[in-house]
Amino acid sequence: MASGRGPNGRVEEVGLHLLLGFYEHAFPMFADVYRERTERGLAPHSPFRTLQDAIVPNNATLLVTYDTDEGRWINWPLVFPTTPGHPGDGSPLTPEQLFRRVVAILLETALGSPYEKHNRLVQSILDRAFAKAQGEPPKDGRESRLFGAIRGAVRRLNRGTPKQSLGRVIAAMEHLLAALGGKSGKRITARTRSGRMLMMLDFGLALAKGIAADVWDDVTGSMEFRRINDRDLRGWLRDYGASEATLFGPIVTFFYTGTFEALADNQGRGGLLAAGTALQFGAQALGYKGAFCYQLRLGTADTLIMPMYEVLAARGVKFHFFHKVANIAYTSADRIDRIEIDRQVKPVGDSYDPRIWIKGNPCWPAQPLYEQLDPPDAARLREGGIDLESPWSGWKGESITMERGRDFDDVILGIPAKALAECCTEIIARREDWRNMVERLGSARVMSAQLWFGRSLKQLGFELAGWGMGPANCVPNVVTYANPLFSWLDQSQIVDNEDWPADSAPKTLAMFTGILPDEPGAPSFDDRGYPLRQDARVREMTFQWLMDHMGFFLRNAVPAAYPQGLDLSALRGRDPDETDPRVKFADQFFTSNSAPTNQYMIALPGTERYRLRPDGSGFSNLYLVGDWTDYGVNIGYMEGCVVSAKTAVGALLVKYGHGAGLAAATTDR
Repeated sequence: MASGRGPNGRVEEVGLHLLLGFYEHAFPMFADVYRERTERGLAPHSPFRTLQDAIVPNNATLLVTYDTDEGRWINWPLVFPTTPGHPGDGSPLTPEQLFRRVVAILLETALGSPYEKHNRLVQSILDRAFAKAQGEPPKDGRESRLFGAIRGAVRRLNRGTPKQSLGRVIAAMEHLLAALGGKSGKRITARTRSGRMLMMLDFGLALAKGIAADVWDDVTGSMEFRRINDRDLRGWLRDYGASEATLFGPIVTFFYTGTFEALADNQGRGGLLAAGTALQFGAQALGYKGAFCYQLRLGTADTLIMPMYEVLAARGVKFHFFHKVANIAYTSADRIDRIEIDRQVKPVGDSYDPRIWIKGNPCWPAQPLYEQLDPPDAARLREGGIDLESPWSGWKGESITMERGRDFDDVILGIPAKALAECCTEIIARREDWRNMVERLGSARVMSAQLWFGRSLKQLGFELAGWGMGPANCVPNVVTYANPLFSWLDQSQIVDNEDWPADSAPKTLAMFTGILPDEPGAPSFDDRGYPLRQDARVREMTFQWLMDHMGFFLRNAVPAAYPQGLDLSALRGRDPDETDPRVKFADQFFTSNSAPTNQYMIALPGTERYRLRPDGSGFSNLYLVGDWTDYGVNIGYMEGCVVSAKTAVGALLVKYGHGAGLAAATTDR
């Protein structure tokens, strides 16, 4: 499960989860779920009646890098304006609207955050480019002249065919880059606004050249991103002239950290990422609606999964918890006939209710509700601290065989590709396409840490205005480019929905995430202590990272003798009366996500061809669902799971004669 409730009802996540403003399929689905849950009266005491009630918009992203030459941190704030509508509303952006947004972001990088002092011009630029792309420019002043110039440039550049327009864009950018002295690459830097402007120009120029040569198809009149998915993004941009400063600067590196590809080369050279997938993902991101991203007021499981569970259960869907797929048997026919299941434990009654209630909200517990389980099994689980979701648990249950025609007709398989090696061994041994999928697709272990503080972010020394952030819809969403924990996010909106003692509730919750480097050799599932040792690695690495870096962000919470670090006494432990900083730190939440089911699917160059389509398992009654399938964009994110599922369900509808199935959900077909 994506998250669970631990001590004091605190949310414990297996990663850092957000809804992004370009999730055109996920948002309508979750909105429909909330609507039906409310209509059915399934969570009558929850304050969250709609999806919009349960999420918080956030438009801020801080790109923070450490300059080794100058020995200081550099903050590059990007604040995206709120746009009309919500994800899933209306149609995608036109090329002209997308181009306006690119120009606006380029100008923001040059002129600074709109929330810095005396920077109203940037706010006007962003508002018009993102929210009023078709409106009239201001009537007077420098804003009018600038908007008029941008508007005229867009019209001139858009004349003729798309290929001709792109050629004019390339010529204009080459001229501008040369005029500003950035052609040699020596002035390109993240240290200054002018250097950032040159970096964006250099990136945009290489991007435009590459798209014109490799991606745009005159015959189809579309972008064929898959053509360059055998190339690494950096290598492809380098071929079209991008400088090394740009290639390893904050913008290009953001593609690698945001998709957990930064260590994928295992050589410390910046990672590997399929170029076409990266560009497709970036184009989608600029088409966001409403806010750039949305944070969840509860845990991921509580906000997104629990409402679906309640609605489906109310519709009559049966859930059988504590069952593990042991083997999906191979057959020479084109169908699945037998599945072997391991029933781990039995509930006391006819069914198991996974819900606990916190402040009126139905929530997922981090541990099983032992009182609902067979008492002897419950006692063994408790005493052994056994995690039934872990492949290292060593737990053996009752074997059950399911047969086609008696127990099932069709199968929807949502187990991630990396975990299929344990339950599809017969299929993998006999089918090359499955073997290639399991062996060649890449994944990353995402390490996570959560810290609760007794003081507010402002009291800890983080002033929004000082970081170029606005007073509304802006909280720190920080990309630090400092491995292994290269990102942290203020998730304090969750604390009000946890269950701490009233007089000692934390005021700040910060969630950190990054990539856990692999150790030599594959761990054996017989090594029962492996998960705990890996969680300890995460705890130790987090401690070192905090002592090396956190003082730059929380300037009122630094040890006197270690000014770049974090004063651990500022933390809030499980016991509000605890005063020992070491115990407080140990009480925070750390997880290594080592299990194959918890690993993040990455988009390595040259691997897309090994993904199977949701309706392309090779078996007539087996459908594949997940961001590890070939669903279109083919990167690891929540929207991909929804698109994959819609494709699979559409194929099922067609199979049973229900029209043409769901409307095509992929973005490149």
